[in-house]
Amino acid sequence: MTHVSLKRQGPTTGGGFIASRPLLRLLTIVSALTTAGVLGFAGIAQAPTAAAAAAAVAPTQYYVALGDSLGAGTGASTAANDYVNLVYQHELASHPGLQLLNLSCGGATTGSVITGPGCSYSTGTQLGDAEAFLRAHAGQVALLTIDIGGNDVDGCIGSSGINATCVQNGLNAISSNLPKILHGLRAAYPTLAIYGMDYYDPFLDQWLTGASGQAIAQESEQGVVALNNELGQIYSASGAAMADPATLFQTTNFALTGTYNGTTVPENVALICAWTLMCSQNNIHANDQGHAELAQAFETSIAQPPTTSVIIPSLSGSTLRGTSILDATASGGGGVADVQFALTGGSLKQAVVGTAVPTLYGYLSQLNTTTLPNGSYTLQSVASDSVGNSAFSSGVQITIANAPPTTSVIIPSLSGSTLSGTSLVDATASDAGGVAKVQFALTGGSLNQTVVGTAVPTIYGYLFQLNTTTVANGTYTLQSVASDAGGNAGFSSGVQITIAN
Repeated sequence: MTHVSLKRQGPTTGGGFIASRPLLRLLTIVSALTTAGVLGFAGIAQAPTAAAAAAAVAPTQYYVALGDSLGAGTGASTAANDYVNLVYQHELASHPGLQLLNLSCGGATTGSVITGPGCSYSTGTQLGDAEAFLRAHAGQVALLTIDIGGNDVDGCIGSSGINATCVQNGLNAISSNLPKILHGLRAAYPTLAIYGMDYYDPFLDQWLTGASGQAIAQESEQGVVALNNELGQIYSASGAAMADPATLFQTTNFALTGTYNGTTVPENVALICAWTLMCSQNNIHANDQGHAELAQAFETSIAQPPTTSVIIPSLSGSTLRGTSILDATASGGGGVADVQFALTGGSLKQAVVGTAVPTLYGYLSQLNTTTLPNGSYTLQSVASDSVGNSAFSSGVQITIANAPPTTSVIIPSLSGSTLSGTSLVDATASDAGGVAKVQFALTGGSLNQTVVGTAVPTIYGYLFQLNTTTVANGTYTLQSVASDAGGNAGFSSGVQITIAN
C-alpha cells in the first residue's frame, strides 16, 4: 500500500527525551431536538441501488502522526520497525487503503509544536501543518497519534540527581501548551480520534552504576510518574485517549525479578535495558522491541470501545407511545463518531431504530413507537468511534403501548341494511402515527371477524367493493379494522347487515 510518509528528523543538538445529568426538562430537550433537526423516527436506511453503490467511491482515509523523535522513528533499525509504521500496518487491516502522514520531529517540545522552531513545515509549525491537513480532509482522518512532552523535562537529570525546579518548569510548559495543541486539533476536526502517550523512564539505567545511581533511578521514576500523571489529566480533559507504554515498561516496578548481563536487577531496569538503547549505547530511544511495545500500547488504546448509557427513558419499565424522546450519553478516548438506539424484543434483536444527533443535552433521537408492535423491549444505545469500535449500553426495559387506530363504518350507514351482488363499503380511520391499512371483517355463521377485503384510501374514505356472492346468505356484523405500521389494530363498532343474494 502506498502511503504519505513525511518523517521529520530534528536537529542533532538538544537530543530528545523519550523523544514523547437529573432528567432534563421536556421542553428544553424538545427545543434541542428541533434545533438539531431530529424530526422523527430515524429508521434503518434503505440499501442503495446497485447503480448508486457502483458510483460511490470511498474517500481515502488517513492516519496522522505527531510527536517528537520517537514518533519520527529514532532508535528503530529501519523505518518499518518504528512504532508509527507498526501502528499504520496494523490499522491497514481495518482501513484498506489507509495512508500515513507523519509530521513528527526529533527534539520537538510542546512549545515547538505550536511555535517552532523544528523541522521544515509549510505553515512553519508541526501544529499548523496538522491543522491545515485536518481542515482539508474533513471526514477522512481515521485517527491521530501524538507523543509529546518528554523533551519538556529532558535535561532535568544529572549526576547529582533530579533538578526539581527544572521538572516543575517542564510540567508547567506542558500544562500550558498541550491543551492548546489538542484544542487546535479538535477545532480543525471536531470528531477526530486522538490518542496520546505517556512515557517510559530511560534513566532507570542509573541503577547499574551503584548505590548513588540507584537513588537517582528512584528519583527519576518519581519524576516520570509526575510527567505521566500530568499528561493523563490533560488528555482525559480534552476527550483524548492515552496509550500507556509506562505500564508495559513496568516503570514503577522495582521488584528484583529482572536480569541484565547475568546480574539481578529491578524489573523496570531490566526492561529499559532490553527495550531501549540506554544501557548499551547511552541512548534514551526505544530499540525495535521498544518501538513494538509502544505500538502495542497504542493499539490497546485504539481497540478500547466508547462507553454509552441511556438516560431517557431513565427508568426500566417506562411505557412509550407515539413519538417518544430518547437520549443517551457517550464518550470515548478516541472520540464518538455516532450513537444509535437499538431494540430487542419480539422479532427484533438489537435492531437499530434511530440515529441520534449530538447536542448539549446528550445524543438525542425520536422514536415513532407506532412503527413497532406493542410489547416489552430492551432499549440500548450503541456508540461507535471512527476506527470501527462500537459498544452497547446496559439495557433499559420499556413497554410500547400504542393506542390502536380508531375507525368507523360509514357505508352502509345503518344497521339492518341488505347487501347483494357487488356492494360498496366505506370507513373512516385515524391514528396519531398514521394508518397503515384498513380492512373489513364479517362475523356471523361460520365467520368470526374474518377479513373479507382490504380498503383503498381515497378522499372519500377507505373504500372496498364487497362481492357478497362469496359469502353465504344470512345476517352478519360488519366491522372495519384499522392498523398502524407496528401492526396494532383497532376494530370499529359493528354494523348489522343481511346478505341476500
